[in-house]
Amino acid sequence: MPPRAVLGHLQQDTDFAFFVDPNEGPNSLIVSPNFNGSKYLAWKRSMQHAFGTKNKLGFINGTIHVPDLQDLNHNAWERCNHLV
Repeated sequence: MPPRAVLGHLQQDTDFAFFVDPNEGPNSLIVSPNFNGSKYLAWKRSMQHAFGTKNKLGFINGTIHVPDLQDLNHNAWERCNHLV
């Protein structure tokens, strides 16, 4: 397990998948408008770009796996997963 000091440093790294910008929260909109049943491919592309820009696409496509409960990154993963 990495020491807590390293974890704190990684949380400040915007390239780190578990980084949460201070402007991101449960009420933040990533893509507007919401999917309305038409033009799915354009909506999907917008979602992929939005989540990719925020470095959160891995939460959607499954490439970011859930860390073990003992892993110091588990809480950070949980927070990001709830936001996504």
